[in-house]
Amino acid sequence: MGVNKYKNILTKNFLKKEYLTNKKSAQEIGITFKIPRITIVRYLKKFKIELRNASEQNSMNRLKETHDITKCNCCICKTKRGEYKETNHPSYVEGKRHRLDSYIEIKVYNYSSTKKDGYMFEHRYVMEQYLGRYLTLKEVVHHINGIKNDNRIENLMLFSSESKHQKYHHKKRDKNEISKIV
Repeated sequence: MGVNKYKNILTKNFLKKEYLTNKKSAQEIGITFKIPRITIVRYLKKFKIELRNASEQNSMNRLKETHDITKCNCCICKTKRGEYKETNHPSYVEGKRHRLDSYIEIKVYNYSSTKKDGYMFEHRYVMEQYLGRYLTLKEVVHHINGIKNDNRIENLMLFSSESKHQKYHHKKRDKNEISKIV
């Protein structure tokens, strides 16, 4: 069936109204009508409706107030209101915090590699403990399986610099592209 199953819904007038007049994003339209975002984008292009760039969309999103943060009970709104501090957040484990980018930071006392707040990345701490020395600022710890919160030593690889880390990724990518061709 593919994309054609949406052709009765995604008309030019409908998309103009939702995307241009109501200023909804392709993602918002997709969520509302249970249609993949990429399908919305394809139809916008098909009808030659000019797409907003990311900065335009971000500024529009800031103007929209999707809900009243004074009444909402989600974690983000509670944090904005100051109700959640580090220690009373539902996902808080003592001495460990999970960042939005999936990395884990741990509280380490009397340790020179920590930031001002006493936290450091768990993967760097695990590598330092394994090597028995502090890592330099240039050294990069890589997650072999790509899962940023999998900090087992067998999943970590140390590079002496960011450039060597990037070269590793380029070689790996090039190798994958060659195997797809063959």
